[in-house]
Amino acid sequence: MPATFTPIEDFGEYSLVRHSNKVYYIAWYDPAQRQTKRRSLKTKVNSDAMDRVRQVSESGMTGDPLAALGAKLVRTVVDLLDDHRDYVKDLASVEAETIHINLICASAIANKRVAALTRRDFEALRDEWVAKGAKISTVSRRLSTLRSAIKRAADNKQLAEKDAPKIPEFRTANHVRAAEPKGDPCGTEALARLYDATEEPHLQVYWAVLFATAGRQTSILELEGQQIDREHSLVDLNPKGRVQTDKYRPVLPILQSLQPWLDLIPQGLLIMWRDKPIASVKTGVRRAIARADLPNDINSYSVRHSLGRFMTREGIDPGQISVWLGHVRPPQNNKTTLIYSPFAPTYMIDARQAVEKFVGEIAARAKTPLLTPPDSVKTYLQRLIAVEKRNRDG
Repeated sequence: MPATFTPIEDFGEYSLVRHSNKVYYIAWYDPAQRQTKRRSLKTKVNSDAMDRVRQVSESGMTGDPLAALGAKLVRTVVDLLDDHRDYVKDLASVEAETIHINLICASAIANKRVAALTRRDFEALRDEWVAKGAKISTVSRRLSTLRSAIKRAADNKQLAEKDAPKIPEFRTANHVRAAEPKGDPCGTEALARLYDATEEPHLQVYWAVLFATAGRQTSILELEGQQIDREHSLVDLNPKGRVQTDKYRPVLPILQSLQPWLDLIPQGLLIMWRDKPIASVKTGVRRAIARADLPNDINSYSVRHSLGRFMTREGIDPGQISVWLGHVRPPQNNKTTLIYSPFAPTYMIDARQAVEKFVGEIAARAKTPLLTPPDSVKTYLQRLIAVEKRNRDG
């Protein structure tokens, strides 16, 4: 008995058909050969077949759909996030992202179809987490992981655009204004104690860069020597090719007091552990805080907040403070060109002088050299340069 195909539904130039053996196929017309062609979807489940043909149709491709059929289709939230795990493992924020994924996969929405998620689902998830003690800012960060996974799946044609739910942002401007700082501000004496209590040379480099830039942790851990313009004494905290986000990474002047560090800096990553990049310094920072007998609520963010307050007390214009801390992008207009153009002699001059004073006070209080690299740091940086040369020479 010859095989027969029953038409089920059309999706643009493609059609879903069912073989007499109940297996679903995708069909399309080949004008060159003037005939209808088919490829098996290898499923007898109608909803799976419909999703697959819809995915091919919305991918924008024409002709043989083999390439689009190769993409792994995601249906449930668990499917989506299991696929997203492979992506986040290479991110500096892998630890936090994995925690978020695990929490969502353990929630009530885990086995729901992504396309069926509604605002009520997200509100219920928010209420559940808040009831367990999570702050709105924490809820927002967790949902941002889900939002990123959905966008990535849609971009990769693993999820139809129309099936991608919009996740509400529950963190309002009032929440942002009312939020407590992530790390308690502290004085230069406490920061000097913290620097003295740090034993690992890669962390001493971390503190030196952080004191001078107040950069966010990820920007410092990703910082490479090639981002430093020695001729103009500038450091671009945003690597070449990286698209800026809301957490802006500025170009900052290098402090004159830290110029002795420049001669020892490699072209690659400045901060590594056992010749490998690291995603977080939280463990090392916690140990240093304990050795320095400082409060547990002091951390890397404390430096940003401390420097911000220090510059405010020094009377620095709020605009310069915001640009230095990466809260805003430099304004682009004729009146501010001389202040915010990195190559201008007066670039961020008031903020730069305040940061010089800030670092100078830490150095004056610290027992460990800060204005010149300690011997342990010199050895560490020399090793990085040697490893670079060995890798370059093969």
